[in-house]
Amino acid sequence: MVELQHGNTEPHVLTAFKQQHPGLQVIDFKENQQFQAIKYEIRSALNLLQEGRCVYCEAWLSDEEGHIEHIVPKGGPNAQPTLCFEYTNFAHSCSTYNTCGHSKQAKVLPIPPGPGCNDHWTLSTEGGYIQPLAGLNRSQRHKVTQTRDMLGLNRHAELVRDRKKWIEQFEVVAKAHPEAIDQFIDSAPYRYLLATLLR
Repeated sequence: MVELQHGNTEPHVLTAFKQQHPGLQVIDFKENQQFQAIKYEIRSALNLLQEGRCVYCEAWLSDEEGHIEHIVPKGGPNAQPTLCFEYTNFAHSCSTYNTCGHSKQAKVLPIPPGPGCNDHWTLSTEGGYIQPLAGLNRSQRHKVTQTRDMLGLNRHAELVRDRKKWIEQFEVVAKAHPEAIDQFIDSAPYRYLLATLLR
C-alpha cells in the first residue's frame, strides 16, 4: 500500500472550488458539473503524489485510469460526509472490479494508506501473496488480514502473478547487484511491498 502523505499539496482548483461552493453535499461529488470538470486535475495530482501507483495494490496506474477514492467513505453506515471534499481523504485507486477501492466499497480500513501502513505485512516469496509478519499478536494479524481481504489484494490472480514476477526480479537484483536494490525498488510497481522483503 502506498504510504500516502498529502502534505500541503491540495490542488488550487479544488481549493478554489470549495471556496466558491460553501455548503457542499455528498451528492455534489457526482452531480455538480463544475466539480466534474476539475476531477481530472485532482486525479492527476493524486497520481503524481502516488508516483503512478494505485494507492492500495501499488500496480502502475496512469492519471487517465482509475478513480478518486475516498479513504474514509462518503456514504454507507461508516460515512463521514464532512470529509467528502477533503483532499487528505482522497487517493487514486485502480478500477479493477474485485480489488482496491471497488472491493473496499463503503468500509473503513483497519490499516489506511499512510506512513507505517506496511509495517505489519510482507510478501510471500513463493507465491506473491500478502501475509502478516511472523510474531504479530492476534489483534495485529486480524488488522492485516482484514485490510488485505477488504481490498481483495490476494484475490486477483493476475495481480498476485505480477507481484510474484517482480519478487523474482527483486531476488535476481539483490543477489547480483545488492548495491542497486534500493534503486530497483524505487522504480518498480509494488515499491512499498517489495521493500518489506528487506526486513
